[in-house]
Amino acid sequence: FSANDHPKVFTAPSGVPTSGGHDHTSIHYWGNHSGGGCVVRLQLPETRVCISEVRAMVRAQDQGWGGTGSAGAVVVLLDAGGKELAYSLQSLDSHGEHTLEWVMTPEAHGGRWPAKEGEEAYSTVCGEGEGLALELRAFTPNWGGWSVTAVEGELSATIIG
Repeated sequence: FSANDHPKVFTAPSGVPTSGGHDHTSIHYWGNHSGGGCVVRLQLPETRVCISEVRAMVRAQDQGWGGTGSAGAVVVLLDAGGKELAYSLQSLDSHGEHTLEWVMTPEAHGGRWPAKEGEEAYSTVCGEGEGLALELRAFTPNWGGWSVTAVEGELSATIIG
């Protein structure tokens, strides 16, 4: 996924935290990053379910030059209509291919983003509802020449209902 070639990775509702004094219109704010293309989609049953745990794994790398820490992978919870409800992400903090793995529960978002502390998660991807879906997406900043490559991804959820 290349910068500016894809839609925003997450459409932030009001109340999503920012860090470093950047507002929601800034390219530094992660929700304005591009590369929101789906690597893995997990469609949950149409009946009402409660997600008790989500596990994600992705092998990915950033553009391989310049700075690091602004690209990565994110798990997004969507409602039956496709509206983005919550996210948890992991950043790529050095060049080269890396495996990112994390576990999300209602009590712990599992996100990690040292460069943008406070933006690593919003709400919980362990939601409850009908027709929910989870997506694993790769993202990159909208800076010219930046990109992220997702080589492999896995997504699983433990549900009740």
